[in-house]
Amino acid sequence: MVTTAALAAMFTCGLFTGSASASTVLAQGCTGSVVGNMGDQVAVQGKDVSELVRSAAADEEALLGLNGVSPDELAKEVTAEGAMTVTRVPSVQSAPISGEAVALAVTRALRNANGLGWDQTTRGKTLEAIGEEIAGNCGLTVFAANFSSVAAAPAAPAQPTAVPGTSTEPAPSRDYGNIPATGHNGAAQPGQYPPAPESAAPAGSADVQNAGNASELDRQPPANPLRLPVVLAGIAFAGASVALVRAWVLRKVS
Repeated sequence: MVTTAALAAMFTCGLFTGSASASTVLAQGCTGSVVGNMGDQVAVQGKDVSELVRSAAADEEALLGLNGVSPDELAKEVTAEGAMTVTRVPSVQSAPISGEAVALAVTRALRNANGLGWDQTTRGKTLEAIGEEIAGNCGLTVFAANFSSVAAAPAAPAQPTAVPGTSTEPAPSRDYGNIPATGHNGAAQPGQYPPAPESAAPAGSADVQNAGNASELDRQPPANPLRLPVVLAGIAFAGASVALVRAWVLRKVS
């Protein structure tokens, strides 16, 4: 792991150049390491990729440059571009910068350069060849000198704000284990729920059959407690009358 002291020593030894401005860090070459502060721009210099540009353009140059491709002209063009911004120093301790990122910065700078070719097709092929050459030979590692693991730690999630007079503590779970319930023998048993109404009477009983059915009220008046003695007295009187009539009839006949 590269420490801050080691990175400072690398600066002193000339492995890195100073920043071109307050917010731009120049790499020494298109490979190696770059150190800057988080948010600083990271740039490569045209002079450090000029030979790669010359080599790629030479592969696209026709005999005597009849297609308008000029490797020397393109090498001069990219050198004159000076610093070409590739990316920014991220908010991490270190991160790679791919060769493709460097190639994109260079081809963007050369898109209108002289020496790419006479026609649009040739210019496109030359730029493509330059990009492939640089992507295959370049790549950087950037370090953030002012990175702090404490500052980069994610913030703790905000706690819910309690409303005055209330509590943010979760309500305790209710315990229903002490509710008595009727068992099969009719005794209350803790920890059980009471059975359904149908289980309180055997199947087929009148209580179960009539459950939920309303019956018509008896509209007859209550029985008269004096009715039976009166009936008995009437029967006795009738019996006596019959006896008297029978005796009178028999007397007449005789």
